[in-house]
Amino acid sequence: MGTLKLLAIFLSCTNAFSETTSADFLRLATGARPTALGEAYVALADDVHAISYNPAGLSQLTRQEAALMHHRFIEGIRQEWVGYVYPHPPLGSFAASLNHLTSGNIESFDANDIPMGSVSSTHQAFSLAWSKNWRKIFYGIQWSWIRERLADARAQAHAGDLGLLWKTPQKGLQAGLVLSHLGTKLRFDSEAFPLPRILRVGLAYRAEELLPELSGLLSLQGNFPQKEGPFPSLGLEAELYQLLKFQVGYRGGQELMSSLRLGWGLRLTRISSLASLWPEIDLEFQYAFIPKGELGSSQRLELLARWGKPTGSKSSAALPPPRDPEVSFWRYLDLGKEEVSRMNFAEAIELFEKALQIYPADPAAQRLLKKTIELREKFKNKLL
Repeated sequence: MGTLKLLAIFLSCTNAFSETTSADFLRLATGARPTALGEAYVALADDVHAISYNPAGLSQLTRQEAALMHHRFIEGIRQEWVGYVYPHPPLGSFAASLNHLTSGNIESFDANDIPMGSVSSTHQAFSLAWSKNWRKIFYGIQWSWIRERLADARAQAHAGDLGLLWKTPQKGLQAGLVLSHLGTKLRFDSEAFPLPRILRVGLAYRAEELLPELSGLLSLQGNFPQKEGPFPSLGLEAELYQLLKFQVGYRGGQELMSSLRLGWGLRLTRISSLASLWPEIDLEFQYAFIPKGELGSSQRLELLARWGKPTGSKSSAALPPPRDPEVSFWRYLDLGKEEVSRMNFAEAIELFEKALQIYPADPAAQRLLKKTIELREKFKNKLL
């Protein structure tokens, strides 16, 4: 029918259309940073976008997060995404998101290629997710209600994701696995199509101190769609002074021009004037760019906010240690890094000292403590 033909033409513009699947708007990346990293995010999943890439990663978060993304695509196509996550250690982390895409006005044709005027389409997915961890193994599930409208044709479906994430014994190395879009078929009139099911497996390695004030990230991922051939994803990130981030990525399965991605991020609350206005809120701006050749470009702009003290404690520096010393050690290190990012150096130093009481010879904890003391003195001198 004419509307189905139009749907095929529209979705083919995303370079992610398959004649045997539906709801292909789900293949459009959400989040500026994950996009800039080539969508190699399954083993990373360290912010609110874990709800889309690997729900298991939500349990890594210790503070509430929310993000708003605007995606300006080609030919007037717009995508908006909003997400929120609430960590609650005894019960797990809970998250919700809305993915909304509109085509604007596009020309429609009947089965004989005769113009039928302009129509519009909307594509939506509302998602809920939950995650928990057992020591260094994280697991999570996500459920989505999917709805599409093209002219007068409407359809809906339900889908789910299953994810795992493992923080390996090797410091900074994580592995992730997720099976996405398990669910019912999407039916337009008398024709029904399965969802774009995909298995993704990845590794991510974070190097905390490549150089003074410089950290790095490498993420590799294999993607295995059910109806298509596998393709790789690769992402690199450099972070300077916990202030600026630069990303470059590659996503296979597309033309070379559309496979390359670039991005950058700025932590707004590292700027002293903004930090004084919102001391309990971390704001971060992120931008991603994908060239599309003659069609133009794809650009994503995003604002991410983190707020509140790490959940599950009255004071991050006065946490009662868990029964397992190793869990307590890593917990103190993670919370100490959070306090450093908020420029609460005194609390961070206390947390790192607590970690060293458990493992006094650990080089990572020693470096973090030394670096935090240096940062505290540096900021004191600037204030003087």
